[in-house]
Amino acid sequence: MTLAELVADIEKLAERNEKIAEEGSSATEDVALGSIAQEQRRIVKLLRTIGADLHEALSAGRIGWMDSISFQHELGSASGGNTVFPSKKQCLKHHTCISGEAQEGMECTAIQVRVLDEEALIAALDPL
Repeated sequence: MTLAELVADIEKLAERNEKIAEEGSSATEDVALGSIAQEQRRIVKLLRTIGADLHEALSAGRIGWMDSISFQHELGSASGGNTVFPSKKQCLKHHTCISGEAQEGMECTAIQVRVLDEEALIAALDPL
């Protein structure tokens, strides 16, 4: 389920609860359903804010290039880091696995990567 689908589902629930509260079966139920609908609307607003902040944080990431073997290594055990090149041309020119020294059984190609600001992502999720 995507964030947009979740927001849509919660909005539908809020609309349903508001409609039931308007039709009214008892004052207690009307107040309870009205309160639930208000909370659902608050959650929708919060989720939309988080979604917008995440989109902004992800969009602000810088694009770079790595060789695919270094990228796989980065995910698991490159505590010292790997080089991210500013262009595909620079990656192809300077990285050894691409120039023919690939590890046996692994294809080495230039891949596009996005470098994200971890603090921006954490700030986007802060309302949670």
